[in-house]
Amino acid sequence: MNRNISSFLFLFSFVLLPHAWAASGGTVIEPFGRGTPGKGGFTPVIWAEGHPAPGNRSFKLLLDRGLGGGAAFLLMSNRSASLKILGMELLVDPLASAFFVPWNGILSGSQGQGGAGSARAPLPLPADPNLVGLEVFFQFLGGDGTAPGGLSASDGLRVTLQRGPLVVGAGYKTLVAYHPATKVLTTMGGILGPVDAQFDRKGELLFLADRKVMRIFDAGSVPFRLVKTVSVPGGLANHVVVHPGGKRAYVSVASRTTPAIYIVDVDRGSASFGTVIGKIKGLPPGNLAFEGGSVSADGRVLCVCDLGLGGKRWLHVIDVDPASSTRDRVKRSVLIPGIPGYAADVDVGPHGVVAYLCFSSLSKTSWYAKVLLPTGQVLNKVQLGANALFPTDIDLDPRGRFLIVSCPNSSNLVKIDLTPGTGYFRPLVFQAAPGGAKPFSVALTPDGRTAWAMTMNMGLYAWDVATGKVIQSVPMRKAGAAVAVR
Repeated sequence: MNRNISSFLFLFSFVLLPHAWAASGGTVIEPFGRGTPGKGGFTPVIWAEGHPAPGNRSFKLLLDRGLGGGAAFLLMSNRSASLKILGMELLVDPLASAFFVPWNGILSGSQGQGGAGSARAPLPLPADPNLVGLEVFFQFLGGDGTAPGGLSASDGLRVTLQRGPLVVGAGYKTLVAYHPATKVLTTMGGILGPVDAQFDRKGELLFLADRKVMRIFDAGSVPFRLVKTVSVPGGLANHVVVHPGGKRAYVSVASRTTPAIYIVDVDRGSASFGTVIGKIKGLPPGNLAFEGGSVSADGRVLCVCDLGLGGKRWLHVIDVDPASSTRDRVKRSVLIPGIPGYAADVDVGPHGVVAYLCFSSLSKTSWYAKVLLPTGQVLNKVQLGANALFPTDIDLDPRGRFLIVSCPNSSNLVKIDLTPGTGYFRPLVFQAAPGGAKPFSVALTPDGRTAWAMTMNMGLYAWDVATGKVIQSVPMRKAGAAVAVR
């Protein structure tokens, strides 16, 4: 098939097919499955460039580590698969009603050299709002005579089409929405002092933990429309985590007497939408100060960390699997030993096996750790000095290649490498924000190429993840503590 065939026709056909909003996967661009190695033992890798929004004509899929100068083609389907064919694993369903080959071509790189081949496959997305929420599955195959069946294969990629790129910042009585492409900034009211902000996977709802309430906004257009204000019992709503299934949100309340993690129905089709429907069971007693939370991309494990004001830095591992008989109950509460400071935030890996934490201290050091959740063992830790002070927020790359951490007291971000090899778990300090801006919260774009931070004092800043340089700033008179990116 000619590589210039428009993807518009292929994706348009999806509109005519029934499709459901899947309950797995926490990001809108998510790898899955395993590829099949080719020459030299190199396994091709698939990824994306750009935002998967209807109307984005420059969206691309990328192939790396293929056979230099070899032929390759891209498969696309509306269903995933796991089929053993010709010595490889086919990860997209060839028998689905919408199976296509939207691109084929010759890889770059030295002819016949294993791992040297790469490609950029254009996949222009049609401007149809009905595509929002649609899931599409991709895999690259390449001709390789050294592979068992003559074909090497990448891992799979699940892409969920989402509303267009938008950066939201929130702080004291300030809620702003910024379009990076048009550079239009919109300021809105209707809030008090939010400390956390999250989009749902479709990018249609925005959730704010705002003092004693959680606010739900319709983010389909700007300015946002307030849909619900959810009263949260007991104390201050300190953060919100949205389950990838899109039906529940978990809101942590910091309280000296009644700390709790409440469950809120966020399914717009539900009769109890926007109400508290329960709380997490099995939390240990005591003065708990919940400070950060994250749910695994497969929707099975929620992790919430405790700041440690009472001297105990807990990591609570919670079963949130919709199919589990112990759903919404603590599986284990892990005490993190041997690391000083306060547990400021946590991000859990895609399968709920590991979690990454940052620890803040009033001294001239900070700590970062990787924890094995089934045992509570600290697998890796690193200490940084004056160039990475008081880390407050952490975000995991969608491919799991690195962590990004915001450090307000040193006015910068830190990138921690998670790629196996000599650089594993080593930090790279990004360029300091100009003017002494203090990044308090950070969020990556869906393709992991840009890190946006809301600063405490000077507005929004963006860093290029590849170079570590500041590439955009959005000054504003008031700044804040929360950022969300779609």
